[in-house]
Amino acid sequence: MIDNKESWICARTRCNQEILLRDCLIKNNILYFIPTVPKIIKQSNGVKEGERPLIPNLIFLKTNWKNAFEFLFTHKNKISYIRQKDRRILIIPERQMDDFMRLTTEMGDKIRVNPNCYAAGDRVVIKSGPLAGMEGILTECEGKKEFTLRVGTFLSVSVRIARNNLIKLSITKEQLKRE
Repeated sequence: MIDNKESWICARTRCNQEILLRDCLIKNNILYFIPTVPKIIKQSNGVKEGERPLIPNLIFLKTNWKNAFEFLFTHKNKISYIRQKDRRILIIPERQMDDFMRLTTEMGDKIRVNPNCYAAGDRVVIKSGPLAGMEGILTECEGKKEFTLRVGTFLSVSVRIARNNLIKLSITKEQLKRE
């Protein structure tokens, strides 16, 4: 890969290090995405609002290889990049990442994270609402149909969407292989 080309890289963090690493990423001017949801924290002196990561121990960085490895070496006991089966670092395509960011920001508190949920189903597109135009797979979880968006090869997120808001796409096996 070219050094100057920026890509979305998926990284695993140590327990409860996502927010600390976010501050380091801001200092290093590295674009990042950490899906979070609001959280109310009860303390002895009252109630405080905070946030918690939607997907524990996982962050996404958009950077070039040089900056990615510099950041890794300066924070090596807090972060590690996720690798594919062939030992290459997992890079998420721009379109998948845009869809994932849009889904988690629009429907953050309604999302269920399904690791390794690769159910066979119909490919659909959402026709209206805040997620209009997003493509995904219709799956069945707990007896209910859900819209599932796959992120890379390791994670799926799903949200319930009314069936009348979905359009079925016809897709060939060859098109799926290219994806």
